[in-house]
Amino acid sequence: MSKVLAAGPVLFLVGGGGFVWEAGSLLGGLPQSVDWVFVLPDDSVTPAWTRVGTVHKLPTFAQRSDRGFLGPALRFLHCALSAWRLVRRVRPRLVICMGSAMAVPVLVPAKMLGSTSVFIESITRTSELSRTGKLVNCLRLADLFLVQWPELADEQLGCRFEGTVL
Repeated sequence: MSKVLAAGPVLFLVGGGGFVWEAGSLLGGLPQSVDWVFVLPDDSVTPAWTRVGTVHKLPTFAQRSDRGFLGPALRFLHCALSAWRLVRRVRPRLVICMGSAMAVPVLVPAKMLGSTSVFIESITRTSELSRTGKLVNCLRLADLFLVQWPELADEQLGCRFEGTVL
């Protein structure tokens, strides 16, 4: 992992809410000398620990108040297009995603452009994968899929438990 971290920009997707805490905890154990590129939802507060890199914001698309299909679909397309532009411009060597739904529109262009990708399922997922995790796994968007509970590890699905990440 250290060779990949030293080789070029590392794009770290940080969803809002509890994912900010999880990402901050994970970052504390990673080298600060890396060319960090943090990606947050546009409605998220920028945490102080992002000062070690550059910050980009993507439009959000998942809102619990949505009842119809058209609004979320259009917001997803807007987010996906913005993510494509960002990934194409940054050309990250590694992409790290923490459980957030925004992982899919970021991982698709990253995979297409040859970036190595790591998806870390949220520590709150104790008995089953999140919908995002299931989709990332099904589409094989992550080169490494980490879960934080041994009960979720599944060799056939490619979900690995390497100890507690946070």
